[in-house]
Amino acid sequence: MVTRDEAAETGDRQSPVSPPPALAMRDVRFAWEKAGAPCLAEFSLVVEAGAHWFLCGESGSGKSTLLNLAAGVLLPDAGSIRLLGQDLCALSASGRDRFRVDHVGFIFQQFNLIPWMSVLDNTLLPCRFSRRRRQRAEAAGGDARAEAERLLGALDMDKSLWRQAAMKLSIGQQQRVAAARALLGRPELIIADEPTSSLDAGRQAAFLELLQHECAASGAALLFVSHDERLAGRFIHHMQI
Repeated sequence: MVTRDEAAETGDRQSPVSPPPALAMRDVRFAWEKAGAPCLAEFSLVVEAGAHWFLCGESGSGKSTLLNLAAGVLLPDAGSIRLLGQDLCALSASGRDRFRVDHVGFIFQQFNLIPWMSVLDNTLLPCRFSRRRRQRAEAAGGDARAEAERLLGALDMDKSLWRQAAMKLSIGQQQRVAAARALLGRPELIIADEPTSSLDAGRQAAFLELLQHECAASGAALLFVSHDERLAGRFIHHMQI
């Protein structure tokens, strides 16, 4: 007979429960209205917590659609999408918006900075919309502003630019601000949509190294999409779309 103390000791030796995948897409189908064929059909992808994935595909292959599905901006016609174990299809549109801002950092292809706002204020935007991101930023840096400043510095944004309006920045500088904004508050999943498409090879490599380093430091999973197959070598996990 096993005593209660022995059972408790055995339980203490058991491995902790693994976290759910950052993203699990299974048999996803999506077609745009009036399109002749589905954009994605029977698509499946599992991104484990902390994993870095590179997805590659030509223009029009459905890369941006895939990312919008992964973030809950779009819903599939069939199949399931779970973000950190949460079934996105079970949430309302507003519920998906709240869940996304709490848990996903999105680097858009065109960066989507607010042009008249300063670099620092653009970076701090997630903390205005998500109390969870603000609390995590404060836990990491003492306060959200200090953590935003740390990320900007880590991403090679000179301090002299932090008060500049975003509209006055170069493409490379805008890119770094977009990355800092996505990383602020340590979201569990970073989604990057062609963020290096406007950069030469040397700057692509430098930016990607910085991005992967910051994701690794916070434990964030990274879903990076590009048409440039030369970047695939920097990732363990790849998929052709």
